[in-house]
Amino acid sequence: RSLEEHRPAPAAPEPVVGRGDRGTYVARAVARACLAIRCEPEGSRNNLVTREAFTLARFVREGQVTEDEIVRALVDAARSAGWTDMRKTEDTIRRAVAAGARA
Repeated sequence: RSLEEHRPAPAAPEPVVGRGDRGTYVARAVARACLAIRCEPEGSRNNLVTREAFTLARFVREGQVTEDEIVRALVDAARSAGWTDMRKTEDTIRRAVAAGARA
């Protein structure tokens, strides 16, 4: 058997639970973004992760979720999809969330 057959499946990222009256909506938006990241083929990943992080940052502005919660969820999704340069990925996500939170 190959090593791939023995590799355990990546752990599912911890769900983000939004606060306030829109908590369920926020959680679903984050889950949808994570799913999109896990399914994105190579070649367009950077654009997608930047767009998703920027879009989710509005919930940071509204106080529904913290920047770190968004970053952790998106980084975990990228890692579970087999993305390799996690330092660059996290930096990209942090910059997009910061920019989106200011917008």
